[in-house]
Amino acid sequence: MGGTKKLLLLPFLLLFLFPIWGRVSEPAARLPAFPRLLNNQARVATAAAALPGLVAEKPVLFFSRGCVRLVGEVLNDGNQAAAWIRVEAVLRNRRGGVVGQEYTYIKHLNPGERKPYYLLLPEEEAVEGVEIMIASSCPVREKVVTLVGSDLQISRGKGGFLHISGKVTNRGTKGHDLVKVILKFTGREGEIIDMVSHYLSDLEPGEEREFACSWEERGGWTTVEVLFD
Repeated sequence: MGGTKKLLLLPFLLLFLFPIWGRVSEPAARLPAFPRLLNNQARVATAAAALPGLVAEKPVLFFSRGCVRLVGEVLNDGNQAAAWIRVEAVLRNRRGGVVGQEYTYIKHLNPGERKPYYLLLPEEEAVEGVEIMIASSCPVREKVVTLVGSDLQISRGKGGFLHISGKVTNRGTKGHDLVKVILKFTGREGEIIDMVSHYLSDLEPGEEREFACSWEERGGWTTVEVLFD
């Protein structure tokens, strides 16, 4: 009798366990692809608080270690040098809702000068559009660029990273408390691919200093340009 009860209970036990087995054995759902962001129709706006002539050019967006990485450039197309240029980015979903917001500063731009910037935002929801805005800036005098980059060396390391090293020389008569060394990666048509930066402190007149940094390589780059901010 006890054996008969066990046989009757066995089908119910299997019905109870089968959904659990089914859920465990199902393959993980695929995450939505992100390449569409590389061809996004970004809306670019400039606030009235910024100086005339400052232009935020269309940015590039891509995934980078769980974050949305936004890379763009600001051009000073006016006749007045500008400082502390605040660049703001707003990421929106398909419904137009805000899914991310961040800002950064470009320290100085002479007339005709262009410098890149980048922002990292947590990827919490599918991004369908980005708005870039130059929110504010200050009028200043033009600066003579006295910093020179040289001896740039690039080598491939493990994990898809490039190792970049070089030298910076201060050829001016004044020291720099903090120098931002910018490495700008561009494609065949001069379009920006990505950037990486490194900081040097207390660079005295006539001093030469080495720098080194790493960059997670992206395809399509052909040229590296050294800039300073």
